[in-house]
Amino acid sequence: MPTLQIKNVTVRYKKKIGIKDAHLEANDGEIIGFIGPDGAGKSSLMHAVAGVIRFEGEIIYKGYTYHSPKEAEKLKPHIGFMPQGIGLVLYPLLTVKEHLDFFTAIRNLKKDDEYWQYRERLLKMAGLYQFQDRQAGHLSGGMQQKLSLICTLIHKPKLLILDEPTTGVDPLSRRELWEIVDGIRKKEGIIALISTGYMQEAEKMDRVLLFEENYRKRNGSRAYRLC
Repeated sequence: MPTLQIKNVTVRYKKKIGIKDAHLEANDGEIIGFIGPDGAGKSSLMHAVAGVIRFEGEIIYKGYTYHSPKEAEKLKPHIGFMPQGIGLVLYPLLTVKEHLDFFTAIRNLKKDDEYWQYRERLLKMAGLYQFQDRQAGHLSGGMQQKLSLICTLIHKPKLLILDEPTTGVDPLSRRELWEIVDGIRKKEGIIALISTGYMQEAEKMDRVLLFEENYRKRNGSRAYRLC
């Protein structure tokens, strides 16, 4: 049985439809890419899987089924979600070190030797080890994205959801972000759902789902389908 199953997931915003009847299956160790135009429902589906918005249908992760954000709460310790937008989860006045301390505290992580070794590895993979005392507001866009990513990874999530993490950052940072994700995927065996606006990044994914835009005539509503 697949580790992750998405069945007939639909997300509505009042009369508008963000994504309709989405289906997906994924296994441990896979990177699944979401590619499509802006507004095609990629973010809607990611927010549904992350359990942060209401949706119709059902999502099954490791045998546990959830139909709402409330039911998804049980799985939050296993989910890492990085929303779209450079530095969106960061605080400009906090340093790199303070960010990791903060996300460690809210996740109530045990600071044992394994934790410190993993944290150091993340910092070195992100090229931020030498910048731990620098405030987030003084980091470049690419460095902010890498900090956001390692903050998302600090609790070792098994289901990683990244919404266009490379959009708006320089080519070098894009490559480094992918190296971090691929390294974690290989070592931890996670599932990663990643949306991107760069077609050339498709080669870094195990499977790619294309989001195609459709228009419904009835009530002028807008819908999308996965293809």
